[in-house]
Amino acid sequence: MTDTPATRSTSMRCCEPATNTDKDYIIKLVQAPSPEEGWLVECWYGRHGKNLNQSLKTKKPVPYEKAEQVYNKEFVARLSKGYVVEGESNTATVAPPKESCGVFGQLLNPISEAEVEFYMTDPGWIAEEKHDGERNSFTKKGDTVVVGNRRGQVIPGNAQVVTELARHGRDFVIEGEVLPVTNQFIAFDLLELDGRNMRGEPYAIRAAELRQLIALDDVAAKAVGHRISYARAAVHEMAKWALLTEVRAKGGEGLVFKRANALHVAGKNHKDQVKLKLWADCSCVVSGINEKSSVRLEMYDDKGQPVHVGNVTISQNRACPEVGDIVDVQYLYAYRQGSLFQPVFRGVRTDVAREECTTSTLKYYAGPKAGENPAPGA
Repeated sequence: MTDTPATRSTSMRCCEPATNTDKDYIIKLVQAPSPEEGWLVECWYGRHGKNLNQSLKTKKPVPYEKAEQVYNKEFVARLSKGYVVEGESNTATVAPPKESCGVFGQLLNPISEAEVEFYMTDPGWIAEEKHDGERNSFTKKGDTVVVGNRRGQVIPGNAQVVTELARHGRDFVIEGEVLPVTNQFIAFDLLELDGRNMRGEPYAIRAAELRQLIALDDVAAKAVGHRISYARAAVHEMAKWALLTEVRAKGGEGLVFKRANALHVAGKNHKDQVKLKLWADCSCVVSGINEKSSVRLEMYDDKGQPVHVGNVTISQNRACPEVGDIVDVQYLYAYRQGSLFQPVFRGVRTDVAREECTTSTLKYYAGPKAGENPAPGA
């Protein structure tokens, strides 16, 4: 037992190439926000080099002796599962949960296919390809990069993307999406540049300066191996339709439309940025692990009761989520009192709360018309 209470942090890794296993695990013993409240044990886990998921091993602050026991027990448990220590220190290496990064994004409001023509024909709107990744902000000052999620909370972030951004010579605050498989960061907004607050400037100006900041188009970025690029955009009507056709043909996520002269407004209380999603997606809670490379999913109804919404397969090249994780699932539609149709696992979400996983967000199958089969493909 430690004589003097002290913050501790241990980084561990389990790497088994034969089974395609490469996982990180960080255990932290930290003081609660108010020192008199006690101590907490936090764990961060996930695929090596990717965004880590957070788990609290102490649900509330406890005395230091109790927290240290929990910390040591978790450490021994990881050793028994094949993890090795990569680093140990007396100071935390990962930001504590719910610490604000100070960056709050301008969230997107959905539109339907029937509304698309207005945004295509109006020259005041810019179309961009929407990617299916985890929305992050990156605040770079000097050699330090702070990563935030869409709720404005500090997270560990993708190590490879952070390393790439840290090499940049300028200071900035940018937003974008980290793609889970390729570890690529697609930037879509520039909020600050070298101390200049750009939130009060038109989006068209922010987008133009973002492209100059990145200084690489998609083709060049892939050619030199960089992980940082920016969202492809179209301004003129013909180019917008062409972009939509291309995204649809490759089974892409959809398009985002942004008013060119709009200022940055945090949250959804605005009409300046909208999204057209070609696939539906939802956030679900993993309720169990199946034997054949799949997990069981549940959501919550309007009374807060859990509802089973089917299973989703986890491909062999992806780390299997754990029970209790919140995962992003893409699907074609949902059956009422049934399951998701054609679900696809997209990744673990660290920026979505359990109470947000509600069945009210689902896109339901409307049912067959007269003379049609009872369900597509039947």
